[in-house]
Amino acid sequence: MQTRESRNIITTLDLPAHLVEGMAAQSAQMQSLTFAQLVAMVARIDRSRANAAHTRAATAGHMTQALDQIEAQLSCMWAMVEAELERRTQGGPKTL
Repeated sequence: MQTRESRNIITTLDLPAHLVEGMAAQSAQMQSLTFAQLVAMVARIDRSRANAAHTRAATAGHMTQALDQIEAQLSCMWAMVEAELERRTQGGPKTL
């Protein structure tokens, strides 16, 4: 069974090279977001993941590479937000 950390590493490895730097910069900015902003980001990412799944079904195998890239980006963003929320909740209510 994979841990969350190993899944996150594998997800990051699925990103195209030109997106890695941007994701790293975005990850560094997670600590500056408020809790409400993180929750809003979760909702947006979840909606985007649902849209990507719907689009994949509707295109019947076309645009597979582009959708794979989008899904990898969304998975990486989800993992970053999840890790930041976990980091904040580990410290107790005073860090929220």
